Amino acid sequence: GAVDSLEALKAELDRQGVVLLLGGGDGEFCDILERPGLIDLMGRDRVFATPGQALAAAEAMRDSKL
Repeated sequence: GAVDSLEALKAELDRQGVVLLLGGGDGEFCDILERPGLIDLMGRDRVFATPGQALAAAEAMRDSKL
């Protein structure tokens, strides 16, 4: 299901050293993220209300590494 897919994606990206940022979504997607443990696995600081906020965070992360 959706939870298993997100967990697998997060694990694979972690192995590759890639940070997963989530932005936007509503309804069922937000409900899925709020399931016990999932949002903590994703990282509450990596989940944003809008895609624009996620993009801004990605740019800030990139700029802090330069």
